Order: sequence, then structure tokens, then C-alpha cells
Amino acid sequence: MTGLGAYGTMLLMHLTPAQAIVAVDTVADEFRVAGDQTAFYLDTVAFRVVGSTGNDGNYTCNGNAIHDVGPNQTVIAVNEDITNAVADGDIEVAIITSVTSMTGPGLSLDVEDVTAHDSLNAWEEVVATIIRSGEVSFDVNFDPDNPLHNQALGTLESLTDRDLRDYELVFPTTPPDSIEFAGFLVGFEPSAPHEGKLAAAVRIKPTTTVTV
Repeated sequence: MTGLGAYGTMLLMHLTPAQAIVAVDTVADEFRVAGDQTAFYLDTVAFRVVGSTGNDGNYTCNGNAIHDVGPNQTVIAVNEDITNAVADGDIEVAIITSVTSMTGPGLSLDVEDVTAHDSLNAWEEVVATIIRSGEVSFDVNFDPDNPLHNQALGTLESLTDRDLRDYELVFPTTPPDSIEFAGFLVGFEPSAPHEGKLAAAVRIKPTTTVTV
């Protein structure tokens, strides 16, 4: 039996609300969204476009986004080719970058012992109760300037604001398979060994249904 490599697995964080694309430039490879969103769309930030006529996919910011004051729009240049000139669809999710490993969610089922004196042949009997979702943990090459890592819009912001967010763990299969869940970011622990790299260990606690 051939196994599957884990390289290319992505952790997506859904934006609330999704940001509608109001204009595209297929020559300069630029998207535009309403308002000043420059704090989020910094160089190398990755995101996904959904629901468009022909531009669905993953993109990476090419430089920091610019606020066009006149129409009050944010101009987002990307490294990839934008091929369709129809301005529709949404920037729905951000891709948490620099993830080095991910674990979970570890699913389990609680049972309660209902064995009675008249249980058949004295065999133990149980009933199912609560489905437990465990935690999702991941390690990142920590970049304090990355808006998906810091207090501005990312992991730290989700923790300190106690935000319930939708997440998606996407596996590198064809077509892609995913695990979807809503959860709270409950742990963030940076590390800086003198002989190593800046890193951070992050934990998310799912709540309600985990869709596999």
C-alpha cells in the first residue's frame, strides 16, 4: 500500500466576514477590496479566492497592499496570474504560513457503563455519550511581523479577543480532502533558543461538529 506525503498540507483561517472583490486588474495582477485592509495584506501573506467566475485559487501578496484613498479600496498585488477580468468572488480564507507540523484533532467518543445484573452473560454494556474533539496543535516558524502570527489580525488576536473562528485543514490529495471545524485559539507559546530559530507552538480547541 502506497502512503501519502504530508508536505503541502495547509491550515486555513476563515475571514469574518469574507471580503468581496470589487475590481481586478489582469495586467498588473491585482485584486481590490473595499476599505483600508492594508494591515492584513502584507508581503507574502497567502489567501484564497472563492466564488469567482474564473479566479478561484490560492494567491500570495506581492509586496504590501496599498490603500487607494479616492475610491477607498485596498489594492492587493499578487505573485500569481489573474486571468479573468470579471470582478466577483470573495477573499474568504487566509492561509496560515510557515507551519512546520500539525497534529489533531484527536476525535474520541465517551461511553457510560450501563452494565446491570441482568446483562447478557455478564458482559459489560456501555452507551455512547459525548463526542470529544481534542485539540489541533501546530508549530510555526514565528514571524512577529506576519499579520497571521501577531496581535494585528492573526493567532494572537484570535486568542486575546476570544474569537470563535472557522478553520480548515486541507490535505495534499487530488482532489483535496479537508477537515473543517470552528474553534477557539487557546494556546500560543513562542520559543527562541540561542542556537535555533524563532518558533511558536499554537493550539486550537474545536467546538461543536468537526467535519471530516
